[in-house]
Amino acid sequence: MPKQDPQKIKKQKEKAKKQLEEVKEKAEKEIKKLRQKVEKSLKETEDYVRKNPKKAGFISAAVGTAIGAAVAGLVTLKKRKKKKTKKKK
Repeated sequence: MPKQDPQKIKKQKEKAKKQLEEVKEKAEKEIKKLRQKVEKSLKETEDYVRKNPKKAGFISAAVGTAIGAAVAGLVTLKKRKKKKTKKKK
């Protein structure tokens, strides 16, 4: 295997470090933006719940019921598929 120029390796290493730092800074900025959006949404949700507690309760119950039904349907479907594959054997 041919030897590589130490200066070239050093430059590549420095370039990679610089790129890594740039990516890290961009990621940190995006995380900060996302955190702000989440905090704003959370505050808006809390305000809505305070102003409309009954509506919020009904919405929560409906969402919970829908998620529960979806999970139950998936579990049942999975069990049916298992039974069918056992019967085919």
